[in-house]
Amino acid sequence: MAFGSDNVAWLEFPEFGDIYSINESVVRIRISPEHLSSTHDEAIRYQRRKGVYVFIKYIIKNYYYHFSTEEREILLKKAYRSLRYYSRSKKKAAKFVFFMMKYIRIRMIIGILNKNRKKTSF
Repeated sequence: MAFGSDNVAWLEFPEFGDIYSINESVVRIRISPEHLSSTHDEAIRYQRRKGVYVFIKYIIKNYYYHFSTEEREILLKKAYRSLRYYSRSKKKAAKFVFFMMKYIRIRMIIGILNKNRKKTSF
């Protein structure tokens, strides 16, 4: 499964430029109760969180300059929550904190860590 790959495509194909649409086009969709976003399968939920983490880390690492500091903070916050959901490794958490230091201010990192600490016990 490639969680986030569709979002990467929307950003990379137009090279972070404009996306044009054809307003008169017709789109057919299928609605089904079976899809990955709402599954109650814990293994898929775990993989989805891991995918969110990998996707956001990829976007920040390769395209951070397209985002404001506030947007980077939001993305990194979501990535950190996803990381802590799928991994309890303190080593991975520490590596991610150092990763965040490249892209946002230390005060923001402390805020992310403190907010997450209240939600999750280590």
